[in-house]
Amino acid sequence: MRRTLNEIRRVQRQRRSPRDERGQALVEFALVLPILMIILLGTLQFGIAFFQWQELSAAVSEGARIGIVSASEANPAATVRTAAEQAAPGLADGITINVDGAFTPGQDITVTGTFPVSINVLGMVVYEGDLQSTRTMRVV
Repeated sequence: MRRTLNEIRRVQRQRRSPRDERGQALVEFALVLPILMIILLGTLQFGIAFFQWQELSAAVSEGARIGIVSASEANPAATVRTAAEQAAPGLADGITINVDGAFTPGQDITVTGTFPVSINVLGMVVYEGDLQSTRTMRVV
């Protein structure tokens, strides 16, 4: 019995103290940090692209709404483009608005907006293309 108690004490003395593992958390953090940053920045860039798509969609809707009541205008397509561009001030640099259809009562008009987008994560382009939104409404 005495021998067993001595062995237990010897094993307890041989255990490492927490002081021996001080740098372990720092090394683990250094290994995980780049992955966390990529995920965080990717999420941020996706959020910006989603916000731009929402703004484009709202601008196209506004253009279509203006278009359905502007059949009596001299140049209704230009009125629609102007209204859509003014509805998206954050996209002023690259937004393209196309208007199709006849501006006669009972006919449909289609307003399509496109905006170039590039999603970068740590300087690498993950996605590059165009955001697009389309609205069709009937002229009154």
